[in-house]
Amino acid sequence: MSDRLLSLFTSSPPWLLQSEDNLAAAAGNELELLSSKGLLVFTTNGTEMGDLHGVFAEFGKKLRFPSYFGFNGAAFEDCLTDLEWLAFDGICVIVEHAEHVLAGKDDDLEWLCETLERICYGWSQPVNIGEAWDRSAIPFHVVFQSSTANKTRVQSKLRTLPKFSWVP
Repeated sequence: MSDRLLSLFTSSPPWLLQSEDNLAAAAGNELELLSSKGLLVFTTNGTEMGDLHGVFAEFGKKLRFPSYFGFNGAAFEDCLTDLEWLAFDGICVIVEHAEHVLAGKDDDLEWLCETLERICYGWSQPVNIGEAWDRSAIPFHVVFQSSTANKTRVQSKLRTLPKFSWVP
């Protein structure tokens, strides 16, 4: 198992990353092995995320949000901070074709990154208050992936994220 891949399943930052590697294709069998151990990997399609409704729909479909999901920012954050319908010990969301995510919508992209960062941070904190929902820290990372050929089209906000490479 690659140390780089395992680094996605620590609860330590950075939680939002960029990559020019096709992680889902390159890591294939190893991602399946991690999933079998409760470390869930969800691959989303950035071409479906041209606006916030598309972001909500794609995350909702891939992370199996409940039918009552309201397709708005508050509901998005609520669902991502709950996820009680999934059994997992860690989550990694790979956003393929990141150059299409909220392209030209800088304020929305800023909101999305801030929201995802807050959600990842929340999961990274253990809850130990003597209640039924107590839990240890849980890794949650989001990797925005685009090909080298498309890297100039990736919004400047995503280009500032730390780089993650599957390839040694």
